[in-house]
Amino acid sequence: NLFMAVNVTVSSAALLRYVERNTAGDAAGAERVEADAERLEAGAENLEASAETTAEAGELDRWLDEHFDDGRMERIYPNVILR
Repeated sequence: NLFMAVNVTVSSAALLRYVERNTAGDAAGAERVEADAERLEAGAENLEASAETTAEAGELDRWLDEHFDDGRMERIYPNVILR
């Protein structure tokens, strides 16, 4: 059960970061990221807890960018449609 909780948290964080990276500078995209975060509330809450434990919130974004780049995310989630 712990593995599943960690898996859901990391997957949610990676997907939110992927959407954020690909909609940056898009005002409507920022609103969609917020709406997605609400839908993934459990993952978002765990993400916030993870971000608070890092020395800097940007470290989590950098880690996600390194380990879950766009190519990997497209392979994992081929049906994600970014508007």
